[in-house]
Amino acid sequence: MEHRIEFHEDYIEITVWGKASLEGFLDYVVEGLGMPQWRAGMNVLTDLSGAESHDTENISFDDSNAFASFVAKNARYIGNSKLATIPAGNTNSRMLVRLFENLSKFYGSPIDHRIVMTRKEALDWFHEE
Repeated sequence: MEHRIEFHEDYIEITVWGKASLEGFLDYVVEGLGMPQWRAGMNVLTDLSGAESHDTENISFDDSNAFASFVAKNARYIGNSKLATIPAGNTNSRMLVRLFENLSKFYGSPIDHRIVMTRKEALDWFHEE
């Protein structure tokens, strides 16, 4: 799984493509949190739309659970932020994103998560008061 991280004035944008994996998701979180531009509480746009349908099939419930747990355990570094996710264009991807959202709530993550279909939708939500 490959990714690109771009920092903007008030949010970070992560674009992901290729075959999804737990390690790949953990890599971009660790990399982003370690960058000097990162500030706790920044909003995050994660764009998974570049993944093909077969690229998400190897992500299991256990992988989603481990990722949500990892994010919740690092909440003090992430802060209270909004996370907008554009899923890949397949049912499996949308299901995995929804599963992550529910597991994050279960673990008490302070992140407010929303599935969006476009970058504009995410940015509009980020700028709501």
